[in-house]
Amino acid sequence: MGKSRGAWGLARRLLAGVVSAGLGLSGMAMAGLAVVAVPANSAQAQLFMQGPGGNEGAISKRSVQLYSKILGFDKDQTDTLLTLHDGYLSEHKRISEEMQGYQKKIMDEAQESQDWAVFQGKEFREKVRGFAKEMEDSQKSFMEDAKGLCTPAQLEKWPALERHRKREMFLRFQFVAGVGVDVVDCTRRVGLAPEEGKASPEVKEAIESYELTLDRKLVDVERMARDAEEKAMSMMAGGDFQKIQEMMKKFSDEAIQIRNINRDGARRVSAVLPEDVKGKFDKEVQRRSFPRVYRKSYVTRALDAADKFKDLDADQKSALAEVRAGYERESGPMNDKWANAITEKEDKEGSSYLAMFNWGQKKPDDPVSEARKARKELDGQYRDKLLAVLKEDQKKQLPKEDAIPQGMDAERAEMMGDMDPDAFGGDEDEDSE
Repeated sequence: MGKSRGAWGLARRLLAGVVSAGLGLSGMAMAGLAVVAVPANSAQAQLFMQGPGGNEGAISKRSVQLYSKILGFDKDQTDTLLTLHDGYLSEHKRISEEMQGYQKKIMDEAQESQDWAVFQGKEFREKVRGFAKEMEDSQKSFMEDAKGLCTPAQLEKWPALERHRKREMFLRFQFVAGVGVDVVDCTRRVGLAPEEGKASPEVKEAIESYELTLDRKLVDVERMARDAEEKAMSMMAGGDFQKIQEMMKKFSDEAIQIRNINRDGARRVSAVLPEDVKGKFDKEVQRRSFPRVYRKSYVTRALDAADKFKDLDADQKSALAEVRAGYERESGPMNDKWANAITEKEDKEGSSYLAMFNWGQKKPDDPVSEARKARKELDGQYRDKLLAVLKEDQKKQLPKEDAIPQGMDAERAEMMGDMDPDAFGGDEDEDSE
């Protein structure tokens, strides 16, 4: 049950993501493979039915505001684009709710008949494909409306927006560590947004070289995914595990190439950055490459919250500072070791995603598992040190610890975090629209 529940949990997450992100039928080719990784039963089906609701996965308001900056829209154009976006969100929500209604309907029917094969049947596949197509068409319509707002001069910037949009869609799923790194967006995070003309000529040249190189690869990946559509649909029907793994290995190999392009691009940009932003840029790339490793841990978030308590006495403040210093000193090298172990493993074995097909065949001395376990034990130690400093009423004000998603064991949930930048509710630095 552990293998099947986890694989279906990932399948649901991937399929929900590609449908609502508008990756359309080509996205179905990838996500569908996870759906057939295991035979369906009641528990697995219930996990899968926990799909997206409302506007999860839609183009966000924040993205639209960035599109406006890339194109150089004025205030009136931006306001019009945001109004169009409201209409797009309404349509996206309608499709999502219709999809959930269909999912609930077949779930109820399967529970009554105990025939869980419906989730691998032709009707289910075609229906989900239909929802994916509707999402894709809705996004295309919105983007065409945005293009219609452009002046001739702004239309010259449209290819830059198209490249950005490809990265926004195809770098979303971190098949291997480092795939989810948009180097251009990392420069924005350090105050050197290309569209705002803040980057030096050397930085701008490095960014443009990265953009064009990655775009060529993403065009190949999109073509590969679309070519795989019908094959994936056939595999979903037949459950051919050998062919499923072979196809996923190809996607894994492509993901490693994208990771390498991101790495090379980040190194080239970093080499020409001003010293006052270079360190911040490098940390941003590192955080996005290994989101589960370098994102704020519960210990750090709890310390941040505790530092803001108004009733801390002098001794508590001093003790909290010591806890933070000790944790940062010990966790830094430990995090680097964990990240290196992930990279070495994926270089040898491919995407962590492939392990979903071989759950239960873990190596007891797996360096990634050992590094993850060591960090978890360190977090536990410093969590206890933090709690020992606080009073009972103060402890109640701390943030809640990360919850393991329903249907996953702790280790699988951690592995999900290795390869999914949105694991456990998303990146704390991103908006949630």
